[in-house]
Amino acid sequence: MATEFNFTGLHPAFLEAVKRHEPSIAFTLTDGVGKFAFLLFMKTDSSGKIVWGQLELFILLARNG
Repeated sequence: MATEFNFTGLHPAFLEAVKRHEPSIAFTLTDGVGKFAFLLFMKTDSSGKIVWGQLELFILLARNG
């Protein structure tokens, strides 16, 4: 059984984070008994601009119950 996630709805949140120079986005998803936490960190330079080749994504997996 494969689980597919559609992240296209995150585009406005990503653009808002870039606009505000906020270097991180975090959100959770629940699928059945599984819970997923996604943490996206955007590295910035000394002037606060995002370094696009240095994005880091962490995914934490948990099980409900």
